[in-house]
Amino acid sequence: MTALGKTLVFFNLLFSLVTGGLIVMVFLTRTNWRLGMEAAQQETKAAQAAMKAERLVADQEKTDFAAAKKKLEDDKVELNKKVGQYVVEVANWKKQYEDANANAKTQLTVTQSGSAEIARLQLERNQMADQQRELNDQLSKKNVELANMTQSNQFFKLRSESLERDLSSTNETLAVLRRKYEEMRAQGGSSAGARPNAPRVPSVDTTGRVTGVSGNIATVSLGSDNGIEQGHILQVYRITPDPVFLGTLTVTRAEAYRSAGVFQPAGGGKRIAIDDRVDTKIQP
Repeated sequence: MTALGKTLVFFNLLFSLVTGGLIVMVFLTRTNWRLGMEAAQQETKAAQAAMKAERLVADQEKTDFAAAKKKLEDDKVELNKKVGQYVVEVANWKKQYEDANANAKTQLTVTQSGSAEIARLQLERNQMADQQRELNDQLSKKNVELANMTQSNQFFKLRSESLERDLSSTNETLAVLRRKYEEMRAQGGSSAGARPNAPRVPSVDTTGRVTGVSGNIATVSLGSDNGIEQGHILQVYRITPDPVFLGTLTVTRAEAYRSAGVFQPAGGGKRIAIDDRVDTKIQP
């Protein structure tokens, strides 16, 4: 066999080997593809089943979501209604609060005004009470003065009536004495004036005060209950600002709790006054 023949035989053998290898490879490849396809089909079936299950779950979730959404929308509507009601209530409460606040301010203003008015009225009441007390004091003093004046007027009225009677009696006595005097002169006789009686000294030692003065007529707080009688001589003196003897008071009328008499000053310019002192001792 020639070299060419050997070469061709070698190439035929090599080609046969390559062809056999390719056939084996094709067989193996087709076997792997079938197994892979079966596995892929199983996976596809599993995926479809899973997808179907997920679709069912998704559909259920979608239904649940739609129901939840509807419920939320319904809840939203209800909440909006409640919010509207709350807004109206809040507006009403706010208006009531504003009205109450305005009313409170008005009441506060009225209360403050009332307090100020009450304070003013209390001040006026206190002032009026003070004025009333002052007027009552003045009225009491005036009543006392009026009572004293009434008593003094009554006393002076009675005293004037008594003095008028005494004056009439004295005039009659004087007329009688003048007739006797004329008769005695006609007879050549002489008549000596009667020696005046010595001042009558009260038997008790007491002190009083001057309660009223009208000219040289004065009333004193000593009366018959102190042993004072008509004709008694009382000394009159003043203690303040400096002790000074003023004169004497001859009692012309004595009553139970007071007396009246004629003041005889001890010197020129000396006058008797209310609240001067009188004493039953005769000033030497």
